[in-house]
Amino acid sequence: MKTILYVGKLSHGKGPMLLMDALLSILKRQPGRAVFIGEGPLLGPLQAQLWALGLWDDVEFLGHVAHEHMPGHYQRADVTVVPSVWQEPFGRVALEALWWGCPIVVTNRGGLPEIARYGPSVVVEPTADGIAEGVLHMLALPRQEPDRERLQEVFGERVVAAHVSMYRRVRAA
Repeated sequence: MKTILYVGKLSHGKGPMLLMDALLSILKRQPGRAVFIGEGPLLGPLQAQLWALGLWDDVEFLGHVAHEHMPGHYQRADVTVVPSVWQEPFGRVALEALWWGCPIVVTNRGGLPEIARYGPSVVVEPTADGIAEGVLHMLALPRQEPDRERLQEVFGERVVAAHVSMYRRVRAA
């Protein structure tokens, strides 16, 4: 049974309602379950949508999960979905999922496509159909490892330290 993972705030901009809409199509074609990690104002509406779609047994809400426990969730998932509808400045969840070996499906919003270049991924339009097709595509592929060396080179500590140094210089000027 395949596991589809969502991690993030349960808010409109992050797109969890799109993923919920996509799940009906996904789970009809690929048996599995979805796990939502996060809290936010859409928890009640998402749970109501579960009942309306008849997916209560197929979806689990874990609420807040401490950061140190996240690697295990990424490693157990078959795909992580980042269904953002707003211009996501930096998709930390997408980057973490790739680092821990989980393929991603991301929308074409903000910086998400840039992160998707560095591991097994697909970039889709922020629609329920786009997300469903992207998830089904990734679930059909054999699991691949990301290019961790390239991820470290592009997003690692050295890059962060250089940015911090630059910000300090700008601030001091």
